[in-house]
Formats: sequence, structure tokens, C-alpha cells
Amino acid sequence: MLDINRTYFWLFCFAVLSLMLGIVVFKLADEVCLLAFAILGALDMLYNRRWRAYRLFFVFLAVMAFYAWYSIYFLDYNTPRAIVNDFVIQMKPLIAFSVTYAIAPQFTGKEKRIIKYLCIVLSVFSFLLMVTNTYRTLLFHVYYQGLLCAGCGIVYLLMAYDKEQPKGWSRKDLLWAVFIFMMGLACTRAKYYGFFVLAMFMLIVYKPGMMNLKNLRNLGILLLVAGAVLIVSWNKIEYYFVTGSSDTFDPEVAASFARPVLYATSVLIFADHLWLGSGLASFATFSSSTAINYSQLYYKYGIDAVWGLSPTYDTFIADTFYPELAQFGFIGVVLFCICCWWIWQKLRLLLHGNMSSLFVVGVLALGFLAIDATSSCSVLQVPGELLMAILGMLVAMAKPLENVKSLNKIRNEI
Repeated sequence: MLDINRTYFWLFCFAVLSLMLGIVVFKLADEVCLLAFAILGALDMLYNRRWRAYRLFFVFLAVMAFYAWYSIYFLDYNTPRAIVNDFVIQMKPLIAFSVTYAIAPQFTGKEKRIIKYLCIVLSVFSFLLMVTNTYRTLLFHVYYQGLLCAGCGIVYLLMAYDKEQPKGWSRKDLLWAVFIFMMGLACTRAKYYGFFVLAMFMLIVYKPGMMNLKNLRNLGILLLVAGAVLIVSWNKIEYYFVTGSSDTFDPEVAASFARPVLYATSVLIFADHLWLGSGLASFATFSSSTAINYSQLYYKYGIDAVWGLSPTYDTFIADTFYPELAQFGFIGVVLFCICCWWIWQKLRLLLHGNMSSLFVVGVLALGFLAIDATSSCSVLQVPGELLMAILGMLVAMAKPLENVKSLNKIRNEI
């Protein structure tokens, strides 16, 4: 048999390293990760005859292939080249997740230590770049430093997990993880502040049973945490979605910002293309920009003149994830929600095997992707591939626990 674990280790290290080097130095890092995940999965299927383990991958492939076919033959908002390009982009996190889930990689103690040291070095170096105001040489934008620290912190927690420890991590490892997350605050982005509040709650306050919403005390605590996330993020929420740069709501000012326009237009697209959406490469994706081919949908809804979305300046077309769900319609959104719910149910199984610390890691990965997607598209880039790979590992760890106890009992433990 072909030993996939060792090869996967080096691929995982490359993905972590790409959190820093994949922005300016090596811009094709996410495409290389995609290709490497795909090749690794293909080798596992061909040489180790593990076709059945990749059923989830084939489900993802079939769904996205259907949308590509639908977009090419039944819609005319963009060219086949742009649609195929968007198909590849949308498959990035799905391949990373499904291949990792199928492989279920096992790292040795030495390999885990190497990854932990790599996370510490990258985080400290990125913080020094921020302090010395030289971040543009490697990170281009301040938020990439937050992405790096969030990714490194979550990876560090996964690699540091020790079932022999009462809390799942040694005190030293827990402090290092908190320190890594704290260094990410240097990015000064409100959405990272929101994630930081979630991270501190899950690492310091959370105990199994606290997410049982039937308990009023638990419900109150979770509402306070949600409120804290909104409070620390409110300035940016208000700026982008309510008042613009003014002190009061002004429709003319609000309409000049790309993000609220994308959100508002996505509702109109859902109304016009309810079931299957407007198709790939049609809206709010990189493939619908002038970099590949400008989508005709922007002209249809009259947003081609909006600053940041126009053919002459379209920097913000792929600047947020949720609006692009309009490409997939109601059916696509339902499938997206089913996938997220399936992952969540698998993560809950980790509580079953006294692995609540791994459940925390999964919540942090899902939580970061959910918060980030409000005003970024990192899920379709290297950080998203890395976090989806982590979720794939966690779901694979939960698989042996599926038949131990029923989910009904887990609801009382969460």
C-alpha cells in the first residue's frame, strides 16, 4: 500500500506556510494546494483501492458539475471559460475537506511538534511585521495577519491535543494558543475581534453542557457571548451596512458601498432565479470580475456603475462570501445548510468520546469561517482550504464514535 500519511504531512505543512507566503511571494499557493489534495486523493483511490472512502468527494463533484452544466447550457451570464474557472474555485474547500476526511491522516508526535513550532514562528514573525509596519512585503493587507494567527492558533490547538491531559491540552500549549490569537489582534479588524471573543469563550469558559439551550442559564451565557461579538464588531457593521461614512443613515451613501449592494442584489437574484440561482461565475465571485470575464448580471441589475463593482474598478466583487450563494438558488442554499449541519452533528460526536477539546477546535474553525464570510472570501483561498482540512480531520476522528451512543443523548452533553 501507498503510505499517504507522510505525503499528507508535507502538504499540510505547505498549507500552513502558505498563510504567509501565499499572499505576495507565491500567489498560486491555493491552486497548488488544490492540485496536491486532488492528486493525493487520486493516488489513494488508485493504489490503495479506497474508492468507497471518497463517496463524499464524488457527491461534491456531482453537485458542482451539475451547476457548471446548468450554467453553461441554460444561462448566458458568462462564458464557459469563466464558469469552469469558478467551478475550480468553488471546489477548493470541498476537495480539501472531503480528501482529508477520506484519508483521515495520522501525524506522529514529532510531526505534530514540527507543525506547532511552525505555527509559533509564523505568528510571531507576522506580529513583528505589523509592529514594524513592514507587513506589506509579505502580507499585503493587515487582515491577512489576522487570518494567519487564526489559522495558526486553530492548527496549534489541534496538534497540541493530548487526551491524557484533563482539559485536552497542557497549560503551556493552551497559553501559546491564546498568545497566538492575541497577536492576531494587531490586524485591527472588527471581524477578528469578534472571533477572538468566541475563541476566549471556548478556550476559557466553555464546558460540555453549556450549549444545551433548554437551560436558561446556558442560554443567557450564549446570548452574552453573541452580544459581545456584535459589540466589538459593531463599528464595522455600522460602517459597511448602515450609515456608510456618515453619522446617520443615508441611502445615497449606503448605495455607494460594494458590500451592501452585493447583499441587496443577492436578494433580487434569489427572487428572479429562485430554485437554481444565476449560475457559476455570475455574481460576487472572482470569476465574474474583469480578471476572468465580467458577468452580464451586473448590467442587468444596474450595479455595474457602483464603485468597486464596475468594469473599470471591480476590486470588491469577490469581497464577501454569503452573497455568492445567490448563484446556487434555494436548492443550493439548502444543500449548503445540510452540509454545515452534517459537519456540526459529526463534531458533536467528539463530546461522546471525551474529546471535548477537539469539539472546541471544530467550533473555532466553523465560527471563524462563518464570521469571516460576512465580509471576506477566505473560505475559497488557502485559509479556507486549511480550515476545511482541519474540519475533515475532526469529522474523520468522530467517525468511529457514530454507533457508540445516539445523538439524542449527545444533545444533553453539549
